[in-house]
Amino acid sequence: DYCLRALSTILEEIPAAKVILSSTWRAQPNLIAEILESFYLFGKKFGGPLKDLEEFAGMTDPNYHSERQHEIGMYLSEHAIDDIAAWVALDDEELLQGKANEAYRSKFEGHVVKTNSRFGLNARDAAKAIQLLKSQLGQS
Repeated sequence: DYCLRALSTILEEIPAAKVILSSTWRAQPNLIAEILESFYLFGKKFGGPLKDLEEFAGMTDPNYHSERQHEIGMYLSEHAIDDIAAWVALDDEELLQGKANEAYRSKFEGHVVKTNSRFGLNARDAAKAIQLLKSQLGQS
């Protein structure tokens, strides 16, 4: 529940935020349905915006599996990222460091919250995501 509480907090603080799925779960409709069901059950039990999230606003290409940064970068390029006021990638995979992430590093700096794969999204990660989004939107 603490991971979903953290996501819910982001969506409460940034009501215009949309959720784009980039997890490998995107390739299996039953897993997408499982995520959405978890959102609904959490929201029903605790309130907040997750109970109303019936589908993802988008997802990275389910047929393209490469470096996660490249998958997200390709999505951003195809969906006119320059027209998006603010965005943040929440991921347990490295999106900034290393040779494999040189391709889009400059686009990703200031847009990444790296989570701990063992624990998932937490309140500290959510606070960082909110701070990054508000900073990009010119809010304090």
